[in-house]
Amino acid sequence: MESKNQITTTGFYYYLLGILLSSFIILLTLFSFFEIKLKKAFSSGPITDQKIFCEVSPTDHDRELGSVLRIIPEGQLREDLIQAQAAYDSAYLNDFQDHDLFFFAKENKNSLRELQANAQAQAYYMATTKPYYIDPPVIFLNRKFTQTPTLASYIRKESRSSFYMTTTEDKNRTTLPLNLNDKKILVVGDSAAMGYGVRDEDTFASFLQAKLKNRYQVLNKGISGFETQDIMQKIEEEKDKSYHHIIYILSENDIKSHDSFAELEQIIKQLGAFKPFFKSITLIQNFNMETVLSDFFTPMKTESLNKRIEEMAIKTLRLAKELSINYVSVYDIANEYTQTKKTIFARFGLYADHSHLSPEGNRLVSDHVFLNFFNNEKK
Repeated sequence: MESKNQITTTGFYYYLLGILLSSFIILLTLFSFFEIKLKKAFSSGPITDQKIFCEVSPTDHDRELGSVLRIIPEGQLREDLIQAQAAYDSAYLNDFQDHDLFFFAKENKNSLRELQANAQAQAYYMATTKPYYIDPPVIFLNRKFTQTPTLASYIRKESRSSFYMTTTEDKNRTTLPLNLNDKKILVVGDSAAMGYGVRDEDTFASFLQAKLKNRYQVLNKGISGFETQDIMQKIEEEKDKSYHHIIYILSENDIKSHDSFAELEQIIKQLGAFKPFFKSITLIQNFNMETVLSDFFTPMKTESLNKRIEEMAIKTLRLAKELSINYVSVYDIANEYTQTKKTIFARFGLYADHSHLSPEGNRLVSDHVFLNFFNNEKK
């Protein structure tokens, strides 16, 4: 009898041990699964001494607009969109052209990309099917086209904000208020300088023009899609045209290499070579929303990211001063704005989308440039 009890007890212990081992394996599997998910969600690898900028963003996936734009049904709406010369940014959808066709002249292999003269379009940021999507699709319509009731209803329901863009006879983004002063300021860069996502009067160039009044004419020669070598070539083309000042808005995606400061150092030195042609040179370093708001998007990287950006800013400012180049960091302006507004959400309002500043963002940066570099200038 005692022997049977011992067997029963031993069996029970083995049974219990089996349950515990099974539970441990299940927990280990679940932990491994969620660990992989978290790593994918928050990190694409550690930030090393060379990697400066935030590498993971809600825009990294589902880039094709067809995967985030609500379906456009067949029928009258689609016909109205085609009639209005509807165009979308970044991707082609059936029956619709790319928005570049609205603004850019046919490219010549031997020359830089340029805007069309007297182009104009009405644009709308559209609703998406993805949560937390900060690079939404944009639909462009011919501004001269009168919207049908069907199209107007679709735009009203599906759009989240709107803007318009026009170009001048001289193939520049329109700067307001209009000014014909012979003393000129040249603004160069990519879509951030051009003012993608905002109305003509809400670009950086327009806000600066309004501040300067009749002292200078601000010419916005930013071109969407330009990379650093294109911008340097543009400056080379413009340097002998009697500009007093030049302002280069450098986007985060212009920094291509993993050694971010080395590339930025090269850009600053290239700018320094143009000093004989301009009274002053100003470099504005723009940062994407997901970098400025890394504490929201990549909280596991925030501390390392902030440290690297601060270290880079110190080096950049030191080099810029050595070469007598004015340096402005949008990252610093955004953080100061957050402190002023007393809310961590204030920074969201500085962006039209993940990489382009909103009217408020452009106003803040232009105020900073005006107050620091033009306000006390001898007239």
